[in-house]
Amino acid sequence: MKLERGKDLLYLSQQQIVDLNITMEQMIDLMEKMYTEKSKGNTQMPSKIALHTVKEFPGDFVHTMPAYISSMDCAGVKIVSGYENARKLGYPYISGLYMLTDVETGIPLAIMDCVWMTTVRTGAVTGLTAKVLANPDSEIVGLIGTGVQGRIQVHGLMAVMKNIKTIKVFDQSKEAVEAYIKEMSEIYPEVNFEVVDKREDAVIGCDLLLSCVPCSVEPGIEFITGDMIKEGCTALPVDDLVLFKPETCSEGTFAKAFTDDQGQFKGFKDMGFFRTFKEIPFELGDAVTGKVPGRTSHEEKILTVNIGTGLADVATAKLLYDIALEKDLGTVLPL
Repeated sequence: MKLERGKDLLYLSQQQIVDLNITMEQMIDLMEKMYTEKSKGNTQMPSKIALHTVKEFPGDFVHTMPAYISSMDCAGVKIVSGYENARKLGYPYISGLYMLTDVETGIPLAIMDCVWMTTVRTGAVTGLTAKVLANPDSEIVGLIGTGVQGRIQVHGLMAVMKNIKTIKVFDQSKEAVEAYIKEMSEIYPEVNFEVVDKREDAVIGCDLLLSCVPCSVEPGIEFITGDMIKEGCTALPVDDLVLFKPETCSEGTFAKAFTDDQGQFKGFKDMGFFRTFKEIPFELGDAVTGKVPGRTSHEEKILTVNIGTGLADVATAKLLYDIALEKDLGTVLPL
């Protein structure tokens, strides 16, 4: 497919993106390349701009996420929302669009659905984080939340962690747990998916901890305390630490903490998130490149606070755009 800049716009629906058949391994490699460029200083990314429009669910959001990677020739912006009311009405929790722009002229190149992008790059970043920071011999995963991210996070881990034997699964919905285990057991028959009745049991004794609940949850849901965290555990929450007691992140439980972007972490801290952190976590990209040490002992407990970056999105959008052109997929619209 050949498009004329300034006249043609490529539109990619969610199904068209799925039909591109991008693998988790491709996405993890892409995230590693992107975070390497971030560590080298070849990126621009303002902190995400947030709107909160529903008083009863203050964690619901509309985020605007611009980013530019000079060394990868890609720039663009994502507008994405996560709404509990959408879920209650039968719609997906996450929805939104991505606009990819030409780096020379700023002219729009493509508009695409961002649900696949947001979902899969989140799992890929977790996979990369585990590759860089987790003990390679990790065998037990604790999982809280069996929704979309509960699936994609495990896919990200399974792509890089080759010794996983057991995944302890907790969700408030027994039906959701049953459906999850049926689906995931067929994909990973070598893994023992174990149902736990108490959420604490998913945490205690695990080598890798995944928490994947909506950020728009009721106050007081925090329950994870420092004494639950096993030596050598790598905690990989993707829900803004809503399940962690504040003191767990501030009183020496974890030897090190990492985040996908320090500037964004500071911005969220100013908004009232992560209040108990006394120091800003290290940059994940700097661990990828070796600028800062990652795991230095088997016993270290490590916490990651990956909030989600526009850089991960723009790298993904560029990949989807390039492959769509190669495969002649998508809908061409006039500008």
